[in-house]
Amino acid sequence: MMGYNGVSSILRGLGDSKTPLYMLIIATVLNICLDLLFVIRFHWGTRGVAWATVISQGVSVIGSILYLNRTHPVLRTNFSRLSFHPSLFRLSLTLGLPTGAQQILVSLGIMFMTAIVNGFGATVMAGFTAASRIDSLAALPAMNIGLAVSSFAGQNLGAGRPDRVRAGYAAALRIGCSIVGIMIILFLIFRNELIGLFSQDPEVVRTGAEYLQIIAPFHLVFTLMFITNGVIRGAGAVMVPFLTTLLAMWIIRVPAAILFSKLWGIPGIWWSMPTGWVVGTTISVLYYRSGRWAEKVLIQRKAT
Repeated sequence: MMGYNGVSSILRGLGDSKTPLYMLIIATVLNICLDLLFVIRFHWGTRGVAWATVISQGVSVIGSILYLNRTHPVLRTNFSRLSFHPSLFRLSLTLGLPTGAQQILVSLGIMFMTAIVNGFGATVMAGFTAASRIDSLAALPAMNIGLAVSSFAGQNLGAGRPDRVRAGYAAALRIGCSIVGIMIILFLIFRNELIGLFSQDPEVVRTGAEYLQIIAPFHLVFTLMFITNGVIRGAGAVMVPFLTTLLAMWIIRVPAAILFSKLWGIPGIWWSMPTGWVVGTTISVLYYRSGRWAEKVLIQRKAT
């Protein structure tokens, strides 16, 4: 997985976002076929599922490396001539560790929120789980456009074109908000039917629908936050999204969930989530508008 993600990041940095998708599709189809072969035909049980996963992921990373070597001679990998580059290693750690820590903070925060919800019983937990599955679909456009903008920002800042970064940021916001806006409307209109796909229990449906009704409109804020952080992260100012997540998740959202749940019950938990998003988005947008991100060029293109 690490190898595939590394090569995929290189390809996306080169402007090729389709090949990683194709490799992932191939790996997924292969994984399903090998699952059927190893489990049904060879009767290997869970061991067969594990081997199917490892083999399919191996195919994805090997295929990605072969494709990279064939199509981009400058990046052709010769394992016998690899050498350790201390300065690039330090730069990678500088960029990677805050982003990794940010993801850990998010995961721990979600675990903590789940524990709070779990305290209200199995029915509420079931509604929350169902709604979260649907709600996660609305987060995908923002997350993926944010990744694209991150590569775009890094490339253009390295080329000395912050004006293109600003134009790309505006275009990304228009695209992201348009897609998410349509999804929000569908979620609000069909919230009961969507939760009903997971459970027919009226209380579960009511709880999940209430979650979507509160959370869905704020996905426009979430989209703004993720795309803005994409630009900031692409510029190399990785500590800003990290600190924003720390503040929004652990200083605002989690305490708000505890306080609001005591004041308003279950809906209070739902309201704590957009509260954190609004705070995080405000900080990110203010930093973007300051223009300081445009000064964080990591590697400048040499003049020719």
